[in-house]
Amino acid sequence: MPPATQISIMLFFIGMSALFYLSGKWDILRNNIERQFTLMPPHQQQELITNLAAVVCVGIAIITCSIFYSIIPSEVRFVVLPTSIIAAWLLSTKLASRIR
Repeated sequence: MPPATQISIMLFFIGMSALFYLSGKWDILRNNIERQFTLMPPHQQQELITNLAAVVCVGIAIITCSIFYSIIPSEVRFVVLPTSIIAAWLLSTKLASRIR
């Protein structure tokens, strides 16, 4: 075999072993988070869900604004960016607070 093929095979096996190692660690982490979540009182669970929804929605708003940033006129950027972030935060907190 040429050396490049041997190196690629070796890298494949190293990657697969890392993947199996990390998947086991991921399962442990997920189970630990799930157990801690079930031990929380309901109001703390609701607060955690609301905060997570706010982080996700604001993150999506920021990514969306950064994608379309170059085509938004500079005069409108001043209003669109903060408005979209505030709207995403308000929307996420109001929608997530209604979920029971």
